[in-house]
Amino acid sequence: APSGGGLYVANSTVTLSGTKISENSAQKGGGVYNQNGTVTIEQGEISGNQVDGDFPNGGGIYNDGIVTMSGGNINKNAVKVNVNLYGLGRGAAVYNDGTFTITAGEVSGNYCVQGEKVTTARTMYCAGLYNQKIMSIEGGTISNNYYVFSSTANNTLCHGGVGVTNNGGTLTITGGTITGNGIRSEDPSDIGIAGAGVASTANSMYNAVFNMTGGTITGNTGAGISATHWPMPSI
Repeated sequence: APSGGGLYVANSTVTLSGTKISENSAQKGGGVYNQNGTVTIEQGEISGNQVDGDFPNGGGIYNDGIVTMSGGNINKNAVKVNVNLYGLGRGAAVYNDGTFTITAGEVSGNYCVQGEKVTTARTMYCAGLYNQKIMSIEGGTISNNYYVFSSTANNTLCHGGVGVTNNGGTLTITGGTITGNGIRSEDPSDIGIAGAGVASTANSMYNAVFNMTGGTITGNTGAGISATHWPMPSI
């Protein structure tokens, strides 16, 4: 499917409670694609979904509306990148181009994989929660999300923010735990990555806003926070 391998939501209101969406694939939103809808995740599981193709984004969820997560799991979803172009492979768990809020639940074990065709381009852009609009982390756990490199690439050919990436959007963290995110490699030179927990960066169109007043960022493989924008974030 081009979009929404498991569930496609368009201009609708949907509540997921005890639902399992798993083992689906698409180019955008391997599990769920939300186009201008309102989705509430109360319980259940979005797991084992994947995106691939020319522009793979949002292995678990691609959001272009409103998503609120108050429970459940977004686990073991994947972004697979095998095109040698800059910036591909965003949000193995969630790609947010709308409003995404997490108050409870788990986002864990999601991953980005580089194929052998990736040789020179910087790809893989967040294995956990990727944001370019509005994201609030008020609770929950974002843990053990990771990157896997091709045999010809290394940690110089990926972006920071394995757990959470804020790319020209507004990210607010008031609670929750971000831990154990990083890279998986048999190459001992791949020792870590800047902002393995959280990375907040401006893009070509918008500056980034990052405010953190609570929560915990700990035990990620690399620097916990990387921020490259002006003004500096409030932490």
